[in-house]
Amino acid sequence: AVRGPFLAYWRAHGGLAQQGLPLSDEFEEINAIDGKRYRVQYFERARFEYHPEHAGTPHEILLGQLGREWSAAHYPQGMPWGPTFAPLAVGETFTAADDRFSVKYPYGWISEELFDARNVALYPRQETRVTCTVRILHAPGRTLAEAATMAEESIASDRQHNPKTQIEVLTKEPVIVGTSPAYRYLLTRTHEGVRLQEAQVEYVTGDDHVRASCPAPVERYAVWSATFEGIIGSVTLRGTADRNLPIVASSGGNGR
Repeated sequence: AVRGPFLAYWRAHGGLAQQGLPLSDEFEEINAIDGKRYRVQYFERARFEYHPEHAGTPHEILLGQLGREWSAAHYPQGMPWGPTFAPLAVGETFTAADDRFSVKYPYGWISEELFDARNVALYPRQETRVTCTVRILHAPGRTLAEAATMAEESIASDRQHNPKTQIEVLTKEPVIVGTSPAYRYLLTRTHEGVRLQEAQVEYVTGDDHVRASCPAPVERYAVWSATFEGIIGSVTLRGTADRNLPIVASSGGNGR
């Protein structure tokens, strides 16, 4: 039954439609947030707390922080960072010459090592304007924030040193690659009338900084983007791919 201050609050704040039916009678409970004991009553959509120190004021009844408690119980390491890239279900596998990493790519594509064993280009046989690149940089101690700072400095430098190419960063969003938090940048590049949309992903796992990018003609980007995300989700670094690293919120320098 609902009675007294709880009933008054229930009626004044939406009643059945907003708070739902009562799930319990009044009882004493220790609040997990502040460790104090309160008289409470549970409803379908809320938990009412009686605060005698605020008697006679609009704050006599307060709502418990159910959202905070639920998220803490289900996500003890923090709320999910962002969407997770699903690895490609099928395809061929490129393995670096030094065996430090491998990456799966679609059947019918070509893989080509660039510069050294830490760089690979992946591209469709019939599509000359799409070249996905995956670069593995050995960088002990580098944080995700430092990797993101370096990515943004690289984009700014590219814009400065290629005046004929217009570069615009559209979005920067958090994603998950394997178990590693990452940043995905969406940008456009326009050169000599050709406009490409590009995704760039930066993340750190173990002692390695992974940088991957993939441009495509704007009108075909949505199709290529899903493929690119699958490729990045398929990158496996030896001995570090399953390590879940903490997210670092401030850069503290550029890591160079």
